[in-house]
Amino acid sequence: MANVWMHNGFLQVEGRKMSKSEGNFVTIHELLHTKRFGQLPWTGDAVRLAMLTVHYAKPIDWTVERLATASANLHTFKLTVAKGLGVNDSLNPGSIAEFQQAAPSAQLLDCLSDDINTPKAIFEHLFFLVKAADQVGGVLREPAKVLMQDCLFLGIDPFRHARAELAAFDEQKGNIDLAIDDRLVFIAAKNFVEADRIRDELLAQGIQLKDSKDSTTGERVTTWEVKR
Repeated sequence: MANVWMHNGFLQVEGRKMSKSEGNFVTIHELLHTKRFGQLPWTGDAVRLAMLTVHYAKPIDWTVERLATASANLHTFKLTVAKGLGVNDSLNPGSIAEFQQAAPSAQLLDCLSDDINTPKAIFEHLFFLVKAADQVGGVLREPAKVLMQDCLFLGIDPFRHARAELAAFDEQKGNIDLAIDDRLVFIAAKNFVEADRIRDELLAQGIQLKDSKDSTTGERVTTWEVKR
């Protein structure tokens, strides 16, 4: 499904009018392929969601914070869907017949029928589904499923976003894994100063570590994700 969105409000960058004379002119290509507007290139899904959070007729201020928030929101959507549907990060929703054939929810269409009110669709509808899915003891499947199909209708895929972000670190993955192994050794030796140093160095590179315990063995397990 092809999605085309327009925006005819004024554009600003970090609170200033976007213009070549101001030296703050940034293109979509630069957002997607260069580090000019942040430590890493941004994914197409993050750029699209950031734009949809502002009504098409109102001014939009392009900021690193706005894009980082969009990236974080996509991560929230992905976690909700993954838990609710019992799938992993390799999910490609566009290849699943259930999503290919699913119509957008009536609630989403109501938001869009109100002068294409995409901010309402995101902040009132999509996040309502996140809250509805997140129940004590687990994540409900039906709200998670509707969340995924409505995201796809808006042209955003949280799983594609997550894979694109991690792909930016493919060349560094081996070094990240080695750093995590070193940190676990320091933790086992109760050398928390060195363990924290490794954690902080990775965070400065945009890598956030998450510690948990294996439910079977009780051993510490460390995973990582991109942190904007």
